[in-house]
Amino acid sequence: MTFLFLQTYKIDSNQVDVYEAKRIGKKRHLFFSVPEIDMLEAFKTFNPFPTELKNFYMEIGFGFLHRKKGQLNILLDPVSLVNSNLKLGYFKDDPYIENAFKHCNNEKQLLFFKMHTGQYLSINREEEKDKNAIFYKEKQITSSLYDFLRYYNNNPDYLKEEMKEIEELSEKINKNKNTPTKRANVKYIGGHRLIDPY
Repeated sequence: MTFLFLQTYKIDSNQVDVYEAKRIGKKRHLFFSVPEIDMLEAFKTFNPFPTELKNFYMEIGFGFLHRKKGQLNILLDPVSLVNSNLKLGYFKDDPYIENAFKHCNNEKQLLFFKMHTGQYLSINREEEKDKNAIFYKEKQITSSLYDFLRYYNNNPDYLKEEMKEIEELSEKINKNKNTPTKRANVKYIGGHRLIDPY
């Protein structure tokens, strides 16, 4: 599976001049190449490493999606991915990381995408049929990184819609857990126990 549909949003930061900066500023996504040494460090640190994410780093890199919406939704670079998942440096005291880890299986998933709201998405480290599933909290939102990026590329509100649906479902489940069940009225007639459900 290839991510070439995002190739036009990739720039070489070493070759950007003043005239190109204006054109780049109008792009809805912005991706940068990843140094090979950074990739190798991430692959070595987390073994197995998600195959789709590895391919994305090699083909496209890392970067920002839907910048025109005034949002900073970022697919983490390998260094940030390592630091966030190991809670190092800047990520050590990040409350959003702590919250993400409450909903993420750290042994099976990696945080890889940070939304403008501060929340994270995770990706399965092992693939199923050459795909790595994507999760928001405990809920799988797609079966692959490819599908996630394709949906999000086509619909800038895709993440917002997915999050809203998951939050509403979670709220409904919590509400049902906290709602006391209606107790039936118990009556005794002639020594027999009868239940009046009303």
